[in-house]
Amino acid sequence: MITSFEGRRHDAEEQLRGLLSDVASATGVNCELRICSGETGEALMLHARHAALAIVGTGRDPDRAETALTVSEDIIFASGRPSILLPTFWQSDGAVPETIVVGWNASREAARAIADSMAFLATARAVHVVVVPEPKVARLLGEDPGSDISLHLARHGIRVTLDRLEGSNAGDLILSRAEEVGADLVVMGAYGQSRITEFVFGSATRTILANPKIPIFLSR
Repeated sequence: MITSFEGRRHDAEEQLRGLLSDVASATGVNCELRICSGETGEALMLHARHAALAIVGTGRDPDRAETALTVSEDIIFASGRPSILLPTFWQSDGAVPETIVVGWNASREAARAIADSMAFLATARAVHVVVVPEPKVARLLGEDPGSDISLHLARHGIRVTLDRLEGSNAGDLILSRAEEVGADLVVMGAYGQSRITEFVFGSATRTILANPKIPIFLSR
């Protein structure tokens, strides 16, 4: 049985190597394949620490909440690097994001996300800073929520629109706004110290995070 398993794993690795080689040749991108075993989350986290950005899928079964983000959890919260969570079956045309939605609550994590994503923000045609002035973040946001961060981005030549939205669930509002403006990317801080589905937008959006419709850029 062990021999049979090892044989299937070897065949799968060779198939993956061939696929990656074809993609690299077609795109002109240098690639390296590393096969992780054992504690996958920890192994991926350590690899991510030696990269500028980690690009993470949502898992093979988006209907199972425990498989959607538990593997990427270690990357997002412990690697010290930003990550992009890709939707299931997402395909890119190779273009950089043209419309970006930034979720802003004046937290350390949100500030880090903006700094980490500046290369994307600087080349976008439109950046929407979305602020939901909930009571718990009112003190950080100040008297004119979102104006300071919008000014900061504008000073870098970024085309900024400030959207203040009212509601009780910031995550739902931010993601809905992203759909409305046809965003290619959402930039958010990864809040909390445990499962991301419990802290970034709240448990009400577990399904959205398990199967996002557009890429989500996250920094911790």
